[in-house]
Amino acid sequence: MNGWKGLVMAFLLLWPCCGLGITANDVTTPRLGMAVAAPQGIEETVPLYSDADEYGDVRMRYYSGTRVCVTDLLCGGMVAVTVGAEEAEVSGYMRASDLRYGTLAVRKVPRCVVQMRAADSIPVRAAPKPGAPVLWTLKPQEICQVMGIGDKKWVQIAPLWYEDEMVLLGSADGQENLQGFAQIPKTAQEGQIQALDDFFVPPCEGELDFGQAYARAIEVVLDGGYDPNGMLMRLPDVYHSEKGLRGLRAQIGLCYRVQSAEAYWSVCFDGATESLQICLSPDGERVLLIMPGQG
Repeated sequence: MNGWKGLVMAFLLLWPCCGLGITANDVTTPRLGMAVAAPQGIEETVPLYSDADEYGDVRMRYYSGTRVCVTDLLCGGMVAVTVGAEEAEVSGYMRASDLRYGTLAVRKVPRCVVQMRAADSIPVRAAPKPGAPVLWTLKPQEICQVMGIGDKKWVQIAPLWYEDEMVLLGSADGQENLQGFAQIPKTAQEGQIQALDDFFVPPCEGELDFGQAYARAIEVVLDGGYDPNGMLMRLPDVYHSEKGLRGLRAQIGLCYRVQSAEAYWSVCFDGATESLQICLSPDGERVLLIMPGQG
């Protein structure tokens, strides 16, 4: 009998960790995979510990909305995480209660950054230590967005978007979206913590994926019913066939607007002299905007 009781207790303790009973709207139950830093306020940070001990050394501190990947669920209310891109990531431990979990959490938690401007060139490295490989160089007077801070003036530079938040096609896929760690000198200008008004997010269940949004935007461009004023007819010939549109550079992203708490697909086609932006509802049913512009 005692053995059965032990099994039942073990099952109940592991229930949250197994992902059982987690609904699409549940952002508080710890789980493996995507999570975001969620401090009590936007002026506060979430610590990344060197060991699975909240009283131990702190490696970095992250602003609200920073994306992390949970790699293990531990006892004592701690989780193992990695933060950053594969070539420029740091690993450690966070309190499970300091995170929100799943795709929907990205929209539920304010995304905050600090802007910094350096007076001189600064090497950006693969890890927050002087001997780490240099990935790229921050140019004089160049502004970067910072998502985390460490000791000795180390900062972790935030990406403009995360890998699952944007798709670039054509030559646009060479657009820089660089990350890494930099040791900021005292001469650098440091701004205040600011919550972004809008930012790109990964699609949730029931919304189009990137390929579907791209295909739907092409349908809209080629369907004359969405162009009552003839705006699209004045665009170059390349915009009037599926083959031509698919040959253009394109940027596809699902943008989340904080004020309205709504997301919309933005699909931008970029030609030699003209550009075109199509905005759609997340499910693709409604066309929100058709905006020609200069390439």
